[in-house]
Amino acid sequence: MKKTIGFLTAVFFMFIGLTIHAAAVYTISPLADTVPQYNDVYNAIYEAVESQQSYLDISRYRIHDYDIMDIFTDVMNNSPEFFYTSRKLSYRYDNDGMV
Repeated sequence: MKKTIGFLTAVFFMFIGLTIHAAAVYTISPLADTVPQYNDVYNAIYEAVESQQSYLDISRYRIHDYDIMDIFTDVMNNSPEFFYTSRKLSYRYDNDGMV
């Protein structure tokens, strides 16, 4: 009986470790397939929030104004470590609607 419990505990911890690792790498957002450079913008926003930057220039990614709020929301919803972070976002866009 002790061997079985030990084995199940080891399998349980291995499963949890794989799940955590996978969650850190992949997102379940459907935007990832439809927005060009979604992952780059997601990571840039994540790193900016994590390092408490008050300004982030993402103009090089040429993201539409209607996508930026969705990506920001994905970052905040997928990152429980930002629970107490303000969810304010302001941005500027050009005549083509690119941030």
